[in-house]
Parts: sequence; structure tokens; C-alpha cells
Amino acid sequence: MESLAPIKKLQINPALDLLEDCAELAETSNLFEALGDDGTLLCLVCEEKKPGWKATLTRSLLRELRPFSLSVHSLEGDVVLQLSRPFRFLRPEVFVSDNHGKPIGSVRKDLSGLNKASFSVRDFDGDLLLTLAPHEYRCDVYCIRSEKGKLGELERRLQSSLVEKLSNTETYILSFPKVSSLQQKTLLFAAVFLIDGLYFSARGN
Repeated sequence: MESLAPIKKLQINPALDLLEDCAELAETSNLFEALGDDGTLLCLVCEEKKPGWKATLTRSLLRELRPFSLSVHSLEGDVVLQLSRPFRFLRPEVFVSDNHGKPIGSVRKDLSGLNKASFSVRDFDGDLLLTLAPHEYRCDVYCIRSEKGKLGELERRLQSSLVEKLSNTETYILSFPKVSSLQQKTLLFAAVFLIDGLYFSARGN
């Protein structure tokens, strides 16, 4: 995901305009867009919705625990990244690989805390790289930390317009000014979708 290399701040939100333009796509996919520091579109993230009553029932029953697979597409339409979350009752985890299926790493929910737990960002060998821990005073913010200290934040913001509020959509602001590793940036990008699925998107979508 080379487009993340120079980026210090990402905005990730549902691609509402694209879904409105293509009703067929809206019925089969959840679509997100990632914007760079200056608002430039960097990539699109697509979660395919499996058709059929079994898939619908699984989504409805498991809700925030449901498994998912997402593909990250370049502006040219090529798949550049793959995200996969298998079903796990405890310690849910999203695995990240490149377009050839080569593992990059994973993001895992830690078994700590009764409400919002911390998350660990790990490389493909399972070694700890970073942690995301809930902010002490702000409920919609996670602090990104390494052994060297705080490196950035992940913040959830509700959309501002009335229509967007009624649709219950969110924007995520991922700021990592002190993160230089492309691998770590890519994994933090993936962490957004795990955290969103666990805490903010349990609404049957």
C-alpha cells in the first residue's frame, strides 16, 4: 500500500456518493473511501455482502462478532490489500495481506477491560509493533503507542449533516505523524475496520 508512505493523516468514511450512484453496488457491498492529508482520494475499501438468507441470518445474529473480508482497491481498480476477520468469540483479529496473499500482519483485540479493550498491532510473525488504547477522557479516541511513547490517534467522528446522522455513519480520522513504517501504517489502516465492526457498526449493516 505504497500510497500511505508519505501520509501523516487519513480520513476514512462510507462512500455514500458512490453508493447512491450505483444501487446494485449498494445492495452487494459496503464501500468506504480513504482520503489523504489534503482530501485527495487514495483508495476504496469494499466489503462484499454474500447473498442469501443464511448470510443475512449470520450477520443479524453475530452482529459485531461477524466475520468479514474486505479488499482495498487503488484508483485504477486494482486490489492492493486484503483484510480478513474470521469468527472468534474471544480476541477477534483481522489479518492483513498484500494483493498476492502474502501476510503483512494483524490487529488483535486484547483481553483487557470490561468495555473498550486495547488492541495490539503485530507483524506476520506475531511480534508486537504497536498498541491502540482507549483515551483516558475521550470515549471515541484511541491512542497509538509504541515502546517509545505516543505516536498518534484514531478518532471517530459522527457525520455532520442530518441525513448522514440519520443513516448512522461515521468518519474516522487516523493521525500517525510519528509513524514512518509503511507496514505499521497499513496495519493501523486495517485496525479502523476491526474497531468499527466491534463497537460502532453493530446495526445489521
